[in-house]
This record gives sequence, structure tokens and C-alpha cells, in this order.
Amino acid sequence: MKNIKQIADEVGVSKQAIRNQIAKLGLQSSLQKNGNQFAINEQQETAIKQSFEKISQSENAKQTHIENDSLCVVVSVLQEQLKAKDEQLAEKDKLLTEQQQTMSKLLDRLADAQMSEQTAQLLHGGTIKTQLIGSEMTTPMGLKERVRILFTGKIS
Repeated sequence: MKNIKQIADEVGVSKQAIRNQIAKLGLQSSLQKNGNQFAINEQQETAIKQSFEKISQSENAKQTHIENDSLCVVVSVLQEQLKAKDEQLAEKDKLLTEQQQTMSKLLDRLADAQMSEQTAQLLHGGTIKTQLIGSEMTTPMGLKERVRILFTGKIS
């Protein structure tokens, strides 16, 4: 036989909690007195401990329910954040595509401009050549003069 303090220590609750549970279970009248303490037999001890296990299971179920609700909220928030990130990523992909198209157009224009410049240089070179050929017929010209004309484009 055990006393209230021993059972309270085993269950991990206060002596008052054990007394309250004894009253709820209607065991108070069947307890035996051993000196100034109540003696609790094995059947009574089992009933008391089982009632605390039921309370503990109920509290665990409530706690699990609360945790599940919390997890659902967290998952919901994370899903919303993921959706927002996906939308941002799609927008960035769109902008990148537009930038690539713009760069492609600019590169095409640059290539066209370079070809136009090369064509102009060839035409200019042809003009200088014509001028050189025409001037050679009239005035003999030295190598230095020909190089100067090629670089400056001017015939003196």
C-alpha cells in the first residue's frame, strides 16, 4: 500500500492533484487510514494512475491538434511565399527575354553600321586610289607622298 505523496511522486503531480482525483473518482470513502496518512491499495492506485493517463492522453491530443494547426498555418504561409516567388521569377524571365531580344536587335544594327562604315572606307579608298592614279599621270609622286595621301586622304 502506498500513500498520496508516493503516488504523486510516481505520477509527477502534486499531492493536491491526487486528492482531487480521488474525490472525482469517489474513492475518498474507501481509503484506509494508516496513522495520519491515507493508505491506498493497488486497485485504487491503478484507478488513480489510469485517470491521470487519460488526462495526459487528452492533453497530448490537444497539443498535437494545436501543433497540427500551427503546421498547417506555416505550410500555408510558405505556399503563399513560394507562389509569390514563382510569380517574381516568371516576371524576371519575361524581362530577360525582352532584354535578349533588344540586345539582338542592337547587335544587328551595330553589324549593319560596321558594314556601312567598311563600305564607306572602301569607297573612300577607291576615291583616293582614283585620285592617286589620276595624279600620277600628271605628276610623278614618291612613296612618302603616296603614304601621306593614303592616311590623310588629301592630295596636295
